[in-house]
Amino acid sequence: MNLQYKRNETKRLLDIAFNSKEGVVKINKHNCFRHELAKFLLCWEANLNDVEFITEAVLSGGGRPDVLILDSCEAWEVLDSETDEMFKKKIEGYPFELKVLKFDAEKVIKQGLKTFLNEGKVS
Repeated sequence: MNLQYKRNETKRLLDIAFNSKEGVVKINKHNCFRHELAKFLLCWEANLNDVEFITEAVLSGGGRPDVLILDSCEAWEVLDSETDEMFKKKIEGYPFELKVLKFDAEKVIKQGLKTFLNEGKVS
């Protein structure tokens, strides 16, 4: 399956009533700064690797992953203060096609800063 086909198939999971832009990091004011910074760093890394993403995408069956990776049909969830129960409840309505990955906000930020300090750039 070619990459563009995979991206288009992933986009079919979106609710078309909502405007979803690729490669744009949307900030959700209801999240804390650490959560949003970790989301940005993950998207920065994806962008450097030419991986297409949509943030805060509204799915047709309900749900709104932090980052939807179009290339691999993945939902990336940044966890900061959420419990495992809260995480499980959030992803209950996600389409079965989506592979859900969770990222610890603090670890993402520490790794991003470590890479920046060591190499002068993130990634």
